[in-house]
Amino acid sequence: NPQIVYIPGDNARFYDLSTDAVSWLWDFGDGTSSNERNPAYQYSEEGVYDVTLIVSNSNGCADTLTVEEVITAEAQGYLVFPNAFKPRPGGASGPGVDPSSEYVVVFKPAFSDVDEFTLEIFNRWGQRIFKTNDINTGWDGMYEGQMAPQAVYVYLATGKYVNGREFRKTGSVLLVR
Repeated sequence: NPQIVYIPGDNARFYDLSTDAVSWLWDFGDGTSSNERNPAYQYSEEGVYDVTLIVSNSNGCADTLTVEEVITAEAQGYLVFPNAFKPRPGGASGPGVDPSSEYVVVFKPAFSDVDEFTLEIFNRWGQRIFKTNDINTGWDGMYEGQMAPQAVYVYLATGKYVNGREFRKTGSVLLVR
C-alpha cells in the first residue's frame, strides 16, 4: 500500500513476506539500501519513491519485486518554543532591553511550514492570560496592561502544517524578570 512519511523524523517500514529467503537487498529508491529482513528507513528528501526487494534462498535462487511510487516523503514543518524568556519592561515596544541582547524578549516559536496556528498562555491557576492566532505575534509578558510576575507559565499551541498534518504542543516557559 502507498505510504506517506513526513521528513524529518518518520520511519517508513518494510516487511518481507516471502518464504525460505536467507538474504535480502532492499533498494529504497533514493540511492540507499539495506540487507535487513524488515528494515525501517528515514527518507531525507521530499519525493515519490519506488522500492525494490531482491531475496535469495539457500540454493542461490533470487526473486525481485519492485513496487512503484509506494513511498511519498513530504516535509513536515516544525515548531520549537524557548523554555524561558525575559520580556522588556513595558511590553514588546517598551524601554529596557538592548535589541542586540541575547535574551528572548517575546515568547514565540521558531517555525517552518505552519499554515494554521493558535497559541494560548495559562498561569498556574489555569487562567488563560494570552491568546493569538498570528504566529509572528508572541506573548510580551504583559497581562491586563501590567507586567506578569516572574513564574512558570503553560503554553498550548495548536494548528496545521502546510501539508495538512495537525499539531498540538504543550509545555512550560519561565518568565524571567
